[in-house]
Amino acid sequence: MLLKFQLQWAEVLLLTFVFCKSALERRFQAERLPPTTNAAHFHSLRAHMQIVTWESLGPIHLDPTVWGWLRKNDSFSPIVMTSAVAPDVVEIRSM
Repeated sequence: MLLKFQLQWAEVLLLTFVFCKSALERRFQAERLPPTTNAAHFHSLRAHMQIVTWESLGPIHLDPTVWGWLRKNDSFSPIVMTSAVAPDVVEIRSM
């Protein structure tokens, strides 16, 4: 089931890339691309933890380090990604 979701997500990323590339503006805007599968995974973990916390309103305690958070000193920061955004070698073509 997870593999099927990943394939569908990869297709969405590809279609979004193609759409952004061929939009009326000929200038490519990387910030308009959706997040990578890895980034979406960590976002989903953090969102799930937040929902469980809000809905329980009780003694349920989830370990933030298991749900997409990194402990730094006395605070937590979100894990954005653990894999590269793009391959090490990317061919850049000018239009």
